[in-house]
Amino acid sequence: IVDPRPLSRPFLAPHFTESLVADHLLDEEAGVTRSTLDLELQRDVEGLIHTHLASLANQGAGNAAVLVVDNARGEILAYAGSADFDDPSIAGQMDVIRARRQPGSTLKPFVYALAFARGHTAAEMLPDVPTSFPEGAGAYAPQNFDGTFEGPISAREALAGSLNIPVIRLAAELPQGELLATLRALGMQSLDRDAAHYGLALALGSGEVELRELAAAYVALARGGRWIPLRATIERVDDGDTLLEGVAHADPAPGEGLAVIEPGIAALIAESLSDPLARVRGLHGRGPFDLGFPVAVKTGTSSGFRDTWSAGFTHERTVVA
Repeated sequence: IVDPRPLSRPFLAPHFTESLVADHLLDEEAGVTRSTLDLELQRDVEGLIHTHLASLANQGAGNAAVLVVDNARGEILAYAGSADFDDPSIAGQMDVIRARRQPGSTLKPFVYALAFARGHTAAEMLPDVPTSFPEGAGAYAPQNFDGTFEGPISAREALAGSLNIPVIRLAAELPQGELLATLRALGMQSLDRDAAHYGLALALGSGEVELRELAAAYVALARGGRWIPLRATIERVDDGDTLLEGVAHADPAPGEGLAVIEPGIAALIAESLSDPLARVRGLHGRGPFDLGFPVAVKTGTSSGFRDTWSAGFTHERTVVA
């Protein structure tokens, strides 16, 4: 008796592959398209997603997405759009990296960057006390994650500890639309409504963005405030005699990219987000920050705790999940 097995072909990095098709990046004439993906890293990321989700199963976590980017060149090294492409119970074929979701507190560093550019300092004391902010015909009274208040606290501790009152206070000082314009300059084109629609809550991530847009913004922080587009394929250039591949692997020229944040301010944001001591007052020991090496990390939670985000970077790599 012959018991044939169904033919199975590997579908490596399925969401990344589909993104190449969607963005018209496949070179059909050449027959071969070289991507920036690091397949070994991709496999590691997919394995870590499964392991981590298993440990969070009792907390209701059922899906995840991860993007890893090389900061120098903006190249996508790993791209996992869901925990399992073939699992219909989590709508696994939906690419969360390209879906619009609320990024929560991951937008706070960009508010502080604007505040520092206007003269505020990291050492400046900010009040974390119950406050109502006039907005429209009413008032906006945000609360911290745990419902407590820290009183006077330095700006760097308020940023690292992800406190809500200080960042809203700083956002309220900005001219209307400045934060929105900055986020768009950092690539968050999904924020397509006017500033009045988002209000002060934009500082807490109330608007919806794509994970890949958020990743590009954090790559800009890692690059000293200069934004570059993310790359998914290796460029091919004909020099007249030879077809050169791998051109995208050359480091950008000094100063390449759109200058959105001053280099000194970007460095100050990175330093605040990478200091374990700066997180103590605001987070009280909460959060996945014990990584064993220096890394700037910021987390975010969407309204109703629908999504939790983590964005982190070293000099070399940025990871957003």
